Amino acid sequence: TWTLAYNGQVSGYSYWATNTRLHFKLRAGNSYGFSAFTDPLLGTTPPAAPYGPQAYGQSGRAVVTWQPPSSGGTGNAGAFTYSVKRATVSGGPYAVVASGISDPLTYNDTGLTNGTVYYYVIAAVGAGGEGPSSTEVNAKPMAWPPGLSATVKSSTQIDLAWTPVAGMGFNAYELQSSTTGTGNWSRVGYSEIYGNSASHTGLTPRKRYYYRIAYINSGGTSEFSPVVNAVTNLEAPNPKAVGRDGRIELSWPAVNKATAYKIARSLSYAGTYTDIGTVTTTSYTDNAVTNGTTYHYKVRGSSPGPGDPSHPVSAMPQPPSLLSIKVTPSTVVGGQTATGTVRLSEAVRTAPVTVALNSDSTYAAVASSVTIPVGRDWVEFTVSTTQVAAFSTAKIAANMGIRSVSVLIGVSTAGLPRNVKVVPLSTSSLRVSWFGADGATGYRVERSTDGTNGWTVVGELAASPFEDSGLASSTTYWYRVSSQVGAMVSGPSDVANGTTLTATPLPQTPFPLEAVCIDGVVRLSWKRPAGAARFTVGRSTTAGGPYTNIQTNLVETEAKDASVVAGTTYHYVTIATSLTGETVQSVEGSVLATAPEGSVPAGRVVITANGTYGTTSQGGAHGTGVIFRFDPSGPASTLRPFDPKLPDGSNGSGASPTGRLLLGPGGYIYG
Repeated sequence: TWTLAYNGQVSGYSYWATNTRLHFKLRAGNSYGFSAFTDPLLGTTPPAAPYGPQAYGQSGRAVVTWQPPSSGGTGNAGAFTYSVKRATVSGGPYAVVASGISDPLTYNDTGLTNGTVYYYVIAAVGAGGEGPSSTEVNAKPMAWPPGLSATVKSSTQIDLAWTPVAGMGFNAYELQSSTTGTGNWSRVGYSEIYGNSASHTGLTPRKRYYYRIAYINSGGTSEFSPVVNAVTNLEAPNPKAVGRDGRIELSWPAVNKATAYKIARSLSYAGTYTDIGTVTTTSYTDNAVTNGTTYHYKVRGSSPGPGDPSHPVSAMPQPPSLLSIKVTPSTVVGGQTATGTVRLSEAVRTAPVTVALNSDSTYAAVASSVTIPVGRDWVEFTVSTTQVAAFSTAKIAANMGIRSVSVLIGVSTAGLPRNVKVVPLSTSSLRVSWFGADGATGYRVERSTDGTNGWTVVGELAASPFEDSGLASSTTYWYRVSSQVGAMVSGPSDVANGTTLTATPLPQTPFPLEAVCIDGVVRLSWKRPAGAARFTVGRSTTAGGPYTNIQTNLVETEAKDASVVAGTTYHYVTIATSLTGETVQSVEGSVLATAPEGSVPAGRVVITANGTYGTTSQGGAHGTGVIFRFDPSGPASTLRPFDPKLPDGSNGSGASPTGRLLLGPGGYIYG
């Protein structure tokens, strides 16, 4: 389809379009009309100028980029390429440095001089020729800062340094770090850096960091330098130092990732420290020291990389110091011996240590001093007390150097309670009894569940016995008793224990019973059957009974019978009763009653455990008044002359007493 483009008197015609192919035909005309059209003529317009050009410099080169022309034209003139032109002066003249560029729309102009500004325009070239040039852009090639180095300063700091870029005018630098070296780069600091050094702080101990740097000026930012890296130190340990006798002990918490520790020492806090040892543990003992000298230490870890040194710690080795003094028991009876213990702050290592002792009271006596041997931190000594008129306090003191410690002990005239016994009363109560102590005005009863620890005061009373109730059944408790005089308390008695009853059936098996006669009194004892709560004692002069109850409602496993006649045989049984009323009887126990010491029996006959003694009453082979003995191992009629004994136990030289006989001490017969 042909369109009239122009009609008039003209010798030429222009049509503006970009990268467009057009066909024209022409005819002439006058007042008489128009001629025929010429053959068609073909014309092509050049492309428009590219838009959006950019250029930036790098080390020894410039990179130029652009976008295609904003209008592709109204015809179809085909594809086109680009030509890049460069000048060293703004506005030209320009020289073509590259042509025929189609894709990508970028040009890397190399071989340039760093620090020189280069100016660029770009033109599109099509079938219609080269189009107009783009707007001008410029770039200044810049080298990255050389000599970047990373130096570890500590576990949290790495120092960076580089060589300034010369001849580039106003200098600024972009320093970046990464923990991988391949990505995630971030700026070191809050802004660009002016100068040729920087410190990267707040880092993680024992971690590798990577760095790169670029140069910045008005022409843009250079390429980044090659990457360098460094690993931060291990964090510093936090040691403690303690001076001991002839040594200093160092210790510290473990440092993360540390596999060993180096110890350095100095005689000056701010002086030069020399390595003295390496350990893989978190402690070190320095034995190469002198008591009284102060030493300073630093500790650093390794893995095998280095670690930050710790702050200095100091200590002075010195002999052990006096720590404490103790006396057991804390209250003693006059004349009783107690045990004292002196303790030092630590074991003696270099030489024995002497500790002075003294007493501030006349009621206790100790040695003038004690010596603690090497390898020990304590020593015992003896505290002896003398009888005093009333309760008093004795002070025992220990002295070593300027250090003094003391302890007070109570000294009493009262003796200790004796023969402590514990018997069960029920499933929840026990009875504690004892023999009283001379001089005591009261007693304190203590209880423990194991006989060693946890003693608790459960009663204070004037005399024995004490009944402890509210206890657990089938449970053993231990007791001890102390004498009291006013507010003072003696040491404890021997320990005795008892077990509360269990409401279990009595075994229907007779249990053993023992009977002996001592000094005219029959003493009975038996073992407690399981489940027995109370006992009844029966007596008879006939074997097998019947028995008459002589004692009832007993809780202990012993009894006495003082209502016996010498020369008579008695038979006894004990009946055990359980909490539920069951009973079981013991086996029978029999005993021959003997006269008590000092008795004057009728019939001039004395019955003892060793035989029956008497005197002859008429003439015969032995004469009147001779002491004789019935041989207990032979017939009762067998007489054996028996020399009397004098009070001193010697023979009476054949004296023949008349009258009554007397049973004396030790079983001797007097008359």
